[in-house]
Formats: sequence, structure tokens, C-alpha cells
Amino acid sequence: MVLMPLLTTSGAFAADRQIELRVEYQKVQFTGKVRPAITVNGQIPAPTLKFKQGDKVSIHVYNHLDKPTAIHWHGLLVPWQMDGVMGVTQKG
Repeated sequence: MVLMPLLTTSGAFAADRQIELRVEYQKVQFTGKVRPAITVNGQIPAPTLKFKQGDKVSIHVYNHLDKPTAIHWHGLLVPWQMDGVMGVTQKG
């Protein structure tokens, strides 16, 4: 599963934009057969997030799955603890 673009927040960080991503199961039908899939905000693939250099963004990810999940980010400066492989850089 490929999920799209998490920035860390702190007391000193004031985001100009707030984005919410909901990771959840939904039934989909791509091949004529209904089956469960993992979606982000109800989409497959996940929505593309676009920013300009210097934008301050806070992304809140809500995991509605029955197990831990991870999102791998491209093009964002993210602490290593929040980007990578479950069980290696994240609990999972």
C-alpha cells in the first residue's frame, strides 16, 4: 500500500494550514468484485498534498484501522521517528 505525504508540531510551531487525513477501511470495486481496502480520506490513491516552499503545515493523521499504520512522506522534512518502516523507526 502506498500512502501519500507529517510534519512535527511543537509549542513553537505555528502552522498556517491544518490538514486532516483519515486512514480507514472501505469497500471498493475496481475489478467487478467488492473487497475491503485501506483508504485515506476515502480515496485510493491517497490525496496529493501540495505545498509551496516555506509553508508551515500541520498534518494530523487519524488511524481508524484495527492495527498500527505508517505513512511514508516524500518532499517533506520529517523527523526520522515519524517517517519510515513500522518496527524499525516506529512501533508497530
